Amino acid sequence: MPVAHRRSNEPDLLRGVRHRLASEKPLDLLSHVSGIIAALDPRRQSPFSRARDEPPSGPTLDELTESFTEIDTIETSALLAGIAHLAPDELVRA
Repeated sequence: MPVAHRRSNEPDLLRGVRHRLASEKPLDLLSHVSGIIAALDPRRQSPFSRARDEPPSGPTLDELTESFTEIDTIETSALLAGIAHLAPDELVRA
């Protein structure tokens, strides 16, 4: 069962999701998830900002989604549900 208690060392991402869930406005959470997906879109990275053989910095949406599956909290479950509905890649949505 997901855990809903607060931890002082938890990431801001989870605190932000908890705040959006508490607002009881579904668009708050969906907007947040949409922003995460957009921020991780590899097309947003400038092709001139890194060498061609250098991997992109930061996690991919696949990697972030996989990390959420390893953490059993209400917040990560909400993020996964939002990603499942909004992700552009069918494999990520699965």
